[in-house]
Amino acid sequence: MLRDTSMKPLFRIFELSKNEQRVILIVMLVLITVVFVKYGRRIHSVPIRPPTPPEIKYPQSG
Repeated sequence: MLRDTSMKPLFRIFELSKNEQRVILIVMLVLITVVFVKYGRRIHSVPIRPPTPPEIKYPQSG
């Protein structure tokens, strides 16, 4: 029975007031939004390619 009483305070961390729940929800939404924005930028960004060397044109012999 000692285990039940020692575990009870651990689960009290999930008892949040309405204001605390609101803050947690806002923080989670902001973090998710940031992740999606970064992901979208990474997907839609054009990779920078090194410049191609100019073609060497040899004179035509003929």
